[in-house]
Amino acid sequence: MEIKLNDILQLTDEEIARTKVRFNAEYGDEDAIEVYKREPEKVNSSGFLWRATQQMFAVGQIGICFLRVRRDLWLLTTVKTITRELGIKHGVNYEAEEVARLRPYFNRVFVRWHRTRKEQNQCVWFRKLMDDFIVHSIESSEYDGDEFPGYDKVRLPFGQLQAIIARHRPDWVNALSGQKAVYLITDAETGRMYVGSATSDRGMLLARWTAYVENGHGGDVRLKALVQREGMDYVRRNFTFSILENFNARVSDDEVLRRESWWKETLQTRRFGYNAN
Repeated sequence: MEIKLNDILQLTDEEIARTKVRFNAEYGDEDAIEVYKREPEKVNSSGFLWRATQQMFAVGQIGICFLRVRRDLWLLTTVKTITRELGIKHGVNYEAEEVARLRPYFNRVFVRWHRTRKEQNQCVWFRKLMDDFIVHSIESSEYDGDEFPGYDKVRLPFGQLQAIIARHRPDWVNALSGQKAVYLITDAETGRMYVGSATSDRGMLLARWTAYVENGHGGDVRLKALVQREGMDYVRRNFTFSILENFNARVSDDEVLRRESWWKETLQTRRFGYNAN
């Protein structure tokens, strides 16, 4: 039996009449869900309450914020009542207050719905689509990013890695903290790469990657020069982290270092990338 969204929200007829849904698939040049994983409030406040030229809300209306997780799967992140309009175009134009009774559903309710191009990043009256919003799941805890996918599937933009470390995600922390590894950093701006290793004397993979989040370079010579020249914002925009090989704690550091050298030669990162040795 299908459960519709309003079977859960229980909006009254009067509330339905003044409720709009805003669909957020993109945030600037990024997927909105990726921005949300790093900075939830950036999406729920500035993104949700942003106005370009078209008016989105009016004072007294209720807004429901949906973020696209993948194709036809959407996450309900907040429901707010518009309390003030600021008269701003191409900026945050509204002030709003959360609908307190619905907070238990924020970041936990996933719905299935097929968006058309017309509705992309737009506001639509809830009553027009309310029967089409089918509840996919209600999670026991708030969504805060993807679960650890396995060592061979890790590919993390800087911001997502930063969020995982800041929130101390148990699945990711447990997976990375006890592992030695050979890893790859890719610079999306230039295509240059850096091959590094995480060994017992450097605190294993979680500690190694935490160093990059803290200073952008992890103490590596050419990366340090890049950060000094371009700044941390460059790293945040362009660096992606992935795992080439992972090893359990029983594998010797010497073996990990040998594999690191093999990957440097294979990918030619000493000649064309950021490796100095």
